[in-house]
Amino acid sequence: MGSTAATPTRVNKDVYAAAKVAASLTGRTVAEQLSHWAKVGSEVEAIALLELRHRRRTAQDLLAGRDYDSLSSDEQALVRTAWDEQMDERLASTGIAADKRAAGQPVIILDEDGNVVRHLPDGTVEQL
Repeated sequence: MGSTAATPTRVNKDVYAAAKVAASLTGRTVAEQLSHWAKVGSEVEAIALLELRHRRRTAQDLLAGRDYDSLSSDEQALVRTAWDEQMDERLASTGIAADKRAAGQPVIILDEDGNVVRHLPDGTVEQL
């Protein structure tokens, strides 16, 4: 059985203040409230990860042996979402942009609004 001893941890002042209020309403200590929130957050995140894995698996299953164009519009949207997530993961794991910057080359990306922009070596950003 694991230890139930507390481990000293630093917490943001705002989080501590919110935990103090919630603890007074629930009959917990501040430490118990923070632990409770951590457990709840862990469960919520685990569920979200399971849903993400299921969605990816579903998208892969939808394509298995089938042509993309034969899928319904909802199935195509699911597959595109999975493809987007896979591309984001792959791009995040590469150092292409950093390599280009280090070589003094411009980097062309999509900004948060979906606009194509060029980041020049001098720090200037141009919308294309």
